[in-house]
Amino acid sequence: MERLGAGNEINMSSALTIDDAQMAAVVDKTLSLYVWGRVEYTDETQQPRHLSFRGIMNGPPDTVVVDGVRARGWGFNATKDGFEAN
Repeated sequence: MERLGAGNEINMSSALTIDDAQMAAVVDKTLSLYVWGRVEYTDETQQPRHLSFRGIMNGPPDTVVVDGVRARGWGFNATKDGFEAN
């Protein structure tokens, strides 16, 4: 479990190896990458909180910047039911 204080940030990342045919299918949107997760935390008043997120990545890759590093990839595009939090 990661512990953060007020004003701190965390960048979650993951890697997936795909072959050239799969990459071509993601680019032409016949295949999509879905990303989802949940963050649970205690707020400053000691109340339990959560944030759930769901997103999709497909289409031609673009230049994205993560922690100041430029790379080719996709930004996070929320799905219709993309976010839920308390």
